[in-house]
Formats: sequence, C-alpha cells, structure tokens
Amino acid sequence: MENSKEIMLISFANKVYNGKLDSKGFQIIEFEQPLNDESISGIGRKNFKGTAVIEVIEDAMQGLAEVIDGLRKNSVRVIALAAKINNIFRDYFFKHGIAEVLESNNAERIADYIDISEKYSNKMYGKLLVLDDDSQRINIFNTIISRFNYSPVIVDSIDKLFENISVNIQFILVNLGTKNFDLNYFLRRSFSSEMYKKIPVILFKEKIDDLYIHEMISGLNKVAKIILTAGELYSFLVDILFRKELSPGVNLLTEALDTDNLNRFASEPLSRLYNIIGTNIFTLKKIITKDNISIIEGRIESLKNLIIKVDGLKWLIKDDAPGKSSIG
Repeated sequence: MENSKEIMLISFANKVYNGKLDSKGFQIIEFEQPLNDESISGIGRKNFKGTAVIEVIEDAMQGLAEVIDGLRKNSVRVIALAAKINNIFRDYFFKHGIAEVLESNNAERIADYIDISEKYSNKMYGKLLVLDDDSQRINIFNTIISRFNYSPVIVDSIDKLFENISVNIQFILVNLGTKNFDLNYFLRRSFSSEMYKKIPVILFKEKIDDLYIHEMISGLNKVAKIILTAGELYSFLVDILFRKELSPGVNLLTEALDTDNLNRFASEPLSRLYNIIGTNIFTLKKIITKDNISIIEGRIESLKNLIIKVDGLKWLIKDDAPGKSSIG
C-alpha cells in the first residue's frame, strides 16, 4: 500500500500547515473554515480517497459533523486537530468514529505524523478478533490495531466470532452490547471451544453500571476476568500494542549501549567506578565502534518514528485504571 499523498485540509489557518505538508510531498486540497454551504457541497461532490485533516473547535463541532460522517462513509481517513481535549471533545470524536487527534499548534509534527503513519510495513504480528456491530467503534478499533502491525478481524455475531478463531488470534474482544447478543449462547459456545479457551478474552461495553455488572456476572467470570468500557479498551490497546512494538528496539539499544555497566556509570563517580569494576574497566565492551554507532543511530531513529506514529492515538490513553468492571 502506497501513501495516498492527497490531503484534504479543512482548518481555520490553512497557511500554517500548507508548507510543512507540501515539504512531505503531499498534494493539498484546501477548504477554509468556517465552512459555508458551498464548501460543504464541494467537499461532498469530490471523490476523495486520501486523508482529511480537520480542525475542530467547540463552537463549530455540529457544523462539521455532516462533513466528517460523509468523508468516513467514503472510507476517508480522518485526522482531527484540536487545541485541547476535554470530555466534550472525547465524546464527539467517539460518536463520529475518529481515532486520530493531534494538537493543532504544531504544523511540523502534524506533517511528520501523517507521513510516518501512512508508511506501509510488511510486518504482521498476528490478529485481534473483535465482535462488534457499531461502525464508529469499528473504525477506532481498525485504526488502533492496524497502526501497530496487527490485523483486525471484525465480526458482528457470535457464530462468526467462533468461525474466525484461529491460532494466530492474539486477543478476542467481545462487545456485550452487540445487537442480538445472547449471553447464554455465548457462554455455551465458549465452554465448548477448546481453541477459544487458549486465547485471552476481553469483554467490553460502551458504558457499564453496577446494575449491569450484577445482572451479567453469573458465568462471565469463567470466560473473562474483566469487563471494560469502550474507552478503557481503547486505552488498553494503545498502551499494550505500543509497548509490544517499542520493546524490541529498546532491547537492541540496551544491548548496544551495554546498559548493565552504564547504570553504574550513571550513579557513581569515576574514582569509585575504578574501585568497583577493577581492572575489568580496561576490557569493557566498546560502545564507540563503527558498527555499534550505526546500530545505536538506527535504533534511535526507529524509536523516534514509533513515538511520532503513536502521536494521534495518545489522547485515547486514560490515566485511571479500570475499577468497577472487574469480574474476576
């Protein structure tokens, strides 16, 4: 998959972003906000298949809803720009299936993010199987999962869920609020599937209250240990998948830097280091070699790109851990 290289820019200050996006080779189609009826119609008439970058402010949210939903129906990637993110913004982005949100005040970082996140990787680490029937949540799941080189497998029924279970599935995510979800049937299929029992299962629901937990808890703790809200699940996925992709690069960098000894160098003066290490200090692994410096530079560049690649998903991270939803 090649970069689409087409950007539809819809902001209050297009000139701020134009130069940086242009420097990455993007072809820019501009619509200045606030949008009028003619602009909205023009956006709707375009057979656009690239990436839409849309600045969202609180006073203009409702006017953009039609534009965002129309673009998303045409499978356009939508990236929102926002100066701040509060609960009003979070609810709005969730409602419209927007997974990627960037701070609107850093044009260079925005251009880097779009460029790096659109680059295709041949690596595939496995699949995540998701039972859900809501198109907005599905878009968010697709974006998160695929960003970290996993394949999302989305199904909308219990039967399809069990038909798609395979050895390459890393997680099974089950929305208990899926239309026509039959808890007893789900439990029967779960108990009878040997493959299902070997894969971690995470249950979730858009919102959870104490009454719901009390009504649903019987039997569920035998197939899963916790029920998350959708927001908690997004947060968990971004964090755990980022950790998984981050760890190999960090390990390689750690090895190249000989961090076992570097820890001593960080905490002790040179004179004490000599006393602690003794004459072995003369035979420490050499960090400054041509090959090793190349490894360090490559790992640092790779880690930098990974950090940029996750920029648009950072807003999904919740600081608080799941609470009432534990059923284990």
